[in-house]
Amino acid sequence: MFEKRRGTGEQESGADLPRLPQRAEAVRATTELLTDAHELLWQVGDNGLTELMDALGALSARAEVMRVAVAAEAADRGVVAASTAANTAQWVKAHS
Repeated sequence: MFEKRRGTGEQESGADLPRLPQRAEAVRATTELLTDAHELLWQVGDNGLTELMDALGALSARAEVMRVAVAAEAADRGVVAASTAANTAQWVKAHS
């Protein structure tokens, strides 16, 4: 289904899915939207709180999967070795 072009950051697919740069921008926008969202929880009904908690749980799980994948990719490409971090764990900590 997907064929990754190693080291180019490009991926081929028959589906019309957004490329990673657009997805990364959406992640940054979502992060910004969530920055002070806790101050607006009073606007959500009881059912809305349950739905929001479910959505945030799914978002958190997917984010953790991506963090592992990004760390592995950075290590594979030599990004970690080229940094000042002694190892991948330190690199992740520096960018967390």
